[in-house]
Amino acid sequence: MPDLYTKPVNWLTIGDVLAEDIIIDHEVIFTAGTVITLNKILKLQSLEIAYVKVSSTPFATANYQKQTIIFSDLIAQDFYNFLIKNNKNQRYSILLKDNEDFQFVTNHALLNMNESVVNLLSALKSWDNCSYKHVLDVFVIAAQWMRYLGMTVSADDCYGLLLHDIGKIKVPRSILIKNQSLTNEEYEYIKMHTENGDCILKSLNFPNIVCDMAKFHHVRFNGTGYPKTYPEVLDIRVKMLMIVDVFSALTLDRPYRKAYSFEDGLDILKMEADGFDKDLLQQFINFIKYKMEKIPQR
Repeated sequence: MPDLYTKPVNWLTIGDVLAEDIIIDHEVIFTAGTVITLNKILKLQSLEIAYVKVSSTPFATANYQKQTIIFSDLIAQDFYNFLIKNNKNQRYSILLKDNEDFQFVTNHALLNMNESVVNLLSALKSWDNCSYKHVLDVFVIAAQWMRYLGMTVSADDCYGLLLHDIGKIKVPRSILIKNQSLTNEEYEYIKMHTENGDCILKSLNFPNIVCDMAKFHHVRFNGTGYPKTYPEVLDIRVKMLMIVDVFSALTLDRPYRKAYSFEDGLDILKMEADGFDKDLLQQFINFIKYKMEKIPQR
């Protein structure tokens, strides 16, 4: 019999399996073994049920293969829709010019979307859709850059890129969606997302590098970032994320401003060069320029 654990209803995903009957006022709403669908999640939310018991194996039913296909298809569709709907200014036409580029990022995204990652991304998407778009964008850019440099993109790399901003689920939504300048107090709340992300990922037993990517991606070597205390030697993936995170944030629409162009984003990074690894920053600039040059002239 699989182990059971408690899961917030808001973090349920398609394919989860209820481990206990859901009973309200002596009426059985759902029985143990029920496979969760979107309608069932909405039903549980409408009944104001906060937590349920689920099996640790998300597809522990006789319909394992069928449910797995449904689960994978939903993830694929969501990722493809993201790329299509957010191709403003031909963003992904630049970053994913070749079919090989497209297959590379989508395959890595789908192969590494395990239950924990999907649950966390679902929570982030529900809490702040802007941050959700940002982490997917960071993943697309960084995975392509790593490939450009000849690096292997591991599962841990994917987790770290996709979950680096997960700590924002603990930041008040009113702050995240604010379209005006933040107060000092609000900015302090924002800064806490790095420490909170580290704690969330450690509690779920993610590898140290994944936790470090969440905790240290706002470090700046000129002392302007946070947290102020960080290891003397940071992993190259953390230092790469520091750069990609800024570039993505600059070149996507935000609640308080419109997106900068790729050219302007690179210019801003150059002006802030002393905050980053200078060699990596130049390599990133070369990578983006290479992608831009691949676009045919009209």
